Amino acid sequence: MLEEDCSALKEITPALKASCSALKKGPSALKEACSALKKGSSTLKASCSALKKGPSALKEACNALKKGPSALKAS
Repeated sequence: MLEEDCSALKEITPALKASCSALKKGPSALKEACSALKKGSSTLKASCSALKKGPSALKEACNALKKGPSALKAS
C-alpha cells in the first residue's frame, strides 16, 4: 500500500504544474489556483495523519490522496 501512496503523490505533481501554469496566465487566475492548491494541501495533511496512525489507516490515506489530484485539477 505504501507504493500506492507514493504513486498517488506522483499524480499530484502534474496537477501542481497545472496550477503554476494557471498562475502565469495572470492575476485573474490567482484566486482559483490558490483555492485548488489549498484543497490539495489539506488533503495531503489528512493523508499524513492517517499514515501516522499505522498500517490499518493506509486505505484511508490512499482515498484521501486520490481526492487531491482531482481537487487540484479544478484550477
